[in-house]
Amino acid sequence: MSIKQESEENRSSSALSTGQSDISVLDQEQSPIDDTSLCSTSPICAAPVCRQFWKAGNYSDGLASKSTIQNGTSYLHIHPKFLHSNATSHKWAFGAIAELLDNAVDEIRNGATFVIVDKTSNRRNGSPALLIQDDGGGMDPDAMRRCLSFGFSDKKSKSTIGQYGNGFKTSSMRLGADVVVFSRHMKNRKLTQSIGLLSYTFLTQAGYDRIVVPMVDYEVNTSTGALDNLHSKEHYIANLSMLLQWSPYSTEAELLKQVDYEVNTSTGALDNLHSKEHYIANLSMLLQWSPYSTEAELLKQFEDVGYHGTKAVIYNLWINDEGTMELDFESDPEDILIAGEAKTAEKGHFRTTATEQHLANRLRYSLRAYLSVLYLRIPETFCILLRGRVVEYHNIANDLKFPEFILYRPQSGGSVEGTVVTTIGFLKEAPHVNIHGFNVYHKNRLILPFWHVVSYSDSRGRGVVGVLEANFIEPIHNKQDFEKTPVFQKLEVRLKEMTWEYWDYHCGLIGYHQVRKKPQAPTTSQVSSDFGSHHGTHQPVVLGRSFSAAGSTKATPAGAHLKRKKYDDLAELDKVKRMAGSNQEIQPAAITANHLEDQDATNMMQENKRLHALCREYEKRSEELNLRVSRLRSELGEAQLEHGRLLTELQLLEKVKGENDVNF
Repeated sequence: MSIKQESEENRSSSALSTGQSDISVLDQEQSPIDDTSLCSTSPICAAPVCRQFWKAGNYSDGLASKSTIQNGTSYLHIHPKFLHSNATSHKWAFGAIAELLDNAVDEIRNGATFVIVDKTSNRRNGSPALLIQDDGGGMDPDAMRRCLSFGFSDKKSKSTIGQYGNGFKTSSMRLGADVVVFSRHMKNRKLTQSIGLLSYTFLTQAGYDRIVVPMVDYEVNTSTGALDNLHSKEHYIANLSMLLQWSPYSTEAELLKQVDYEVNTSTGALDNLHSKEHYIANLSMLLQWSPYSTEAELLKQFEDVGYHGTKAVIYNLWINDEGTMELDFESDPEDILIAGEAKTAEKGHFRTTATEQHLANRLRYSLRAYLSVLYLRIPETFCILLRGRVVEYHNIANDLKFPEFILYRPQSGGSVEGTVVTTIGFLKEAPHVNIHGFNVYHKNRLILPFWHVVSYSDSRGRGVVGVLEANFIEPIHNKQDFEKTPVFQKLEVRLKEMTWEYWDYHCGLIGYHQVRKKPQAPTTSQVSSDFGSHHGTHQPVVLGRSFSAAGSTKATPAGAHLKRKKYDDLAELDKVKRMAGSNQEIQPAAITANHLEDQDATNMMQENKRLHALCREYEKRSEELNLRVSRLRSELGEAQLEHGRLLTELQLLEKVKGENDVNF
């Protein structure tokens, strides 16, 4: 077989694995040329092994970056260093783990019921490794190749979290130098299983100047359990099909002299020699560089996968500057910690106060804490298993007292970009904890936890926490922040206003002195189309007061689809009743800031008097109830004495009756 035909075969099957080399996403659409020259397999100087992630990209392989030009076509390829530089988008190890879990959560639509995050070991040296496994639909050979390639994504649904086709590569390479993937997929009664290796250690030590991904595929005979090498069969069929279509020969018999075959001398049978060599070469690299040294050990990894699912084992995990592993599996047998943070906690240097022990701080170093809030909604049929124990889902909105629900519709160019309802309130522990900020989700996934939108130079805004799902803004590639678009900036402005509005009207409920600040002149404009084009329209769904911030409107719960939570606090109960009255209109634009402030002060004084009267009424009722309880206790005591007296008389009567019976 010619080299030209070999290259054509690889493209037709979309295979990244070609035994000796791998074709990157940039290579797949090129014209038929010799691609073997793009991979250096000669024994050049190997890169030194570096176990620290932020230094692992600093090596020189002695090769200049190049592109091969043949027949007027520029043929590009991806250098192994790209694996490392691409992974540096993840500054935080837990952010990388979250990317891997996103793939499992996206598989819920394909029947996934769990994802496992656990410690496993490298069978070659016993070092710790990270296991991520789900029971989703799995990947067929083509899907596996797309997963290990760059930029491919078949997630077209608006509800799926993944979209760039880059998350698996960046996240796995951020956590460790190497990852081996096992996936089993069932479709049309055809069961396939694939194994792929993405290894930075292999590429740097073997001296490759391009990314090579060894991969083998099998088809499982569901009736007998036997395995066929699917990779060889598919390559052979694809190669033969192209030859029959484009060569002067129309039958396989006419082509026997044109294709490489191995002849069984005893039976005369023919085997496709080239495809077999590809399979052997790929398997050889897997056995040399993966944690498994035999094909039997590789295939054994499918035993707990079932008929469908995916398992990824990330090994050669990165270490920190202190020489310890970045992921700490030892401090807590039911958790995975960030090593430096866990070490500081063990020494008792901090995290002794309520603030330091709060979820907002623990999620920075505890994977269990982070995963408990990572998703806004989790179906009851799906669970996350961390170190053998289910992660308990936690809704941050349930941690709030005196919550309000505020509707916001950002606008741009006269059109509404989206709609978001923000739940805002004080933390239950406020004011004793110094925690505040907004938890912003995108497509059910937490992007910004406890995001500070205001500078807390004074007490104003402290303890105020919000939860919202903003699907109208786009996250950056590592899903730890958002693109700084104009719509995002408008949201930030609105959340800042929302924080101050809520604080100014509710801070007295948690013990702060309630002071109404005079709004600035630019923030007293009416709600208009002009305002909407700059800041969007925001309507507090249940806040019944007229806010001093720009463009806020009065609204009541009447007719609203969201209901306010019932409060135990008497003042809040009364406020709910007061807000359930008739709908109010938007304040006229002619009302000045001073007039609004005076009106607010008058309303607050009247409200204060009414609440005091209500408190006196409840105190009076409480006294009456206490008196009634005392009376009932007294009556109960008298009844108990009467019961004792009657019981004594009964005993005497029985004794007398017994004596009479004996005498008779």
